[in-house]
Amino acid sequence: MLMNTLRNQVKWIMAAIVVIFVLSIFLMYGPGGGGKGDGSRDYAVAEVDGKKIMRSQIEAGMAQMAEQSQATESARKTSRSCARASSTASSSKRR
Repeated sequence: MLMNTLRNQVKWIMAAIVVIFVLSIFLMYGPGGGGKGDGSRDYAVAEVDGKKIMRSQIEAGMAQMAEQSQATESARKTSRSCARASSTASSSKRR
């Protein structure tokens, strides 16, 4: 009896599950998405010598380190390609 009822009502049960899932997403993240919720709020992540270190400071420092790393890697590739070009040019002059 219970199985027959479930079998006959499966479409409505699945629709209810989908609606609950979608509503839970809006309740968790809000209509504006995850970027504007409480997760983007600036807050202290550590305290050193009585001075609070804020989340935005950590993120800015990490972005700066990534930029410096990319610039350093780019400079290395450029110097390697210049060294190869000069060694190829000098070896071709010898022939």
